[in-house]
Amino acid sequence: MKWGALLLAAIAVLPGCVTTAPPLPAVEWDTLEDARQILIDRQNAIESVQAQLKLKITTPAPDEQTNTLDAALVIQGDDRFRMRAWKLNQTVFDLTATPDGTFIVANEEMKKQAPDAEQDLAKLTDQLGKLLRGPDYRQASMSLINPLLGSDVPTSESAIFATWPEGYTQINQRSLVPENSAFGSTNPSEPSVGVETNFSIYETLYWYQRVVVEGDFGTVEMTFRDVELNGELNPRAFKPSRRAVRIDTLDDEQAETMSP
Repeated sequence: MKWGALLLAAIAVLPGCVTTAPPLPAVEWDTLEDARQILIDRQNAIESVQAQLKLKITTPAPDEQTNTLDAALVIQGDDRFRMRAWKLNQTVFDLTATPDGTFIVANEEMKKQAPDAEQDLAKLTDQLGKLLRGPDYRQASMSLINPLLGSDVPTSESAIFATWPEGYTQINQRSLVPENSAFGSTNPSEPSVGVETNFSIYETLYWYQRVVVEGDFGTVEMTFRDVELNGELNPRAFKPSRRAVRIDTLDDEQAETMSP
């Protein structure tokens, strides 16, 4: 799936910018189970997210084109996600996922150049939603490893590794924030998706400042701003546009147009 190529079908080149997250405070923990519980508690503390962001998309080599969109994101719990992206005040896509289904509005020019645009955007919505909500640390195997030495002898250079059959997340042992992840392949040495993250603290809650996702689809970079956590949401935040198309990604039924 070439998500980068899909999104670039409707937009022109615009350079993006990268910011650096400030150092985060050290967190006290004694055992890996303590660290696990802190990570779980941080996830559980976030009930909703509203944010503006820059969405930078780069297609794979050899073509390798880069474009940047403005976007707005809303997340509530584990089952409600919406992202709308635009350029020059023209909507490029609007993705909404709720327990009622996944709904897509895609730019007409994009659909002409990429006939599977709605299906691919639905899959992107599912992946981004899972990524931003974070992994299930309850099911992870936790270990403290020096990634340079490949040793389990704790040093100042060591990191916590949370691992699952499908991949791993590397966690800074000082601040207990995820920094790198790889997943999507049964062979850990050949991950299909790599993720790099930077975090910020918003009052007392932890959320991303920057996320970079790389795979055979290219690179998707999200830089967040104007983040509000656990704020009051617009009652219509997850109500899809009347122009939206409903996509059933679970059983690949034929897409049905949402009724007004």
